Amino acid sequence: MSFLARHESGRMPALALAVEEKIPTARNSLIGTGKADHAAYIIGSKRLNRFDVHANFGYTMVGSPKGQSLSNRVMGALAGEFTLTPSTLLYGEVLASTSAGGGEGTAAPPGAPAAPEVSGDEILATVGVAHSFDGRARYSFGITRDNVGAIQVRPGITLWFR
Repeated sequence: MSFLARHESGRMPALALAVEEKIPTARNSLIGTGKADHAAYIIGSKRLNRFDVHANFGYTMVGSPKGQSLSNRVMGALAGEFTLTPSTLLYGEVLASTSAGGGEGTAAPPGAPAAPEVSGDEILATVGVAHSFDGRARYSFGITRDNVGAIQVRPGITLWFR
């Protein structure tokens, strides 16, 4: 859920606040901790001619499964969009987040269930291009690389209902 707290004006960026709730639905410990996570974000955005800049800061209170003590996470991101033409833009983002105490090589205490999906430190970088053919949809294609060298291909479609 998000809320626009301040519209952009003059030299001041737009500011939005957001909250996110992760509700545990997985019954398998390989894909879930069985506990809820609660997150809050502040997002700033500023348009500078054909360039949009976005900065995000977030904090997540991580639910710990029985027998484990996971750490809360801090997240930050910086992104930009450059309007190449009225229907085409180039975008990029760098996102970093702290570890919740899990990830590869992290073992649970003896007798406690492992939570292998709990993330370690992350740094992601994305670049991409987006284009709208008719003003009702935007088609995008991006590539993301993370701090362990994994590459993700990210095709996307954004639809507008006006």
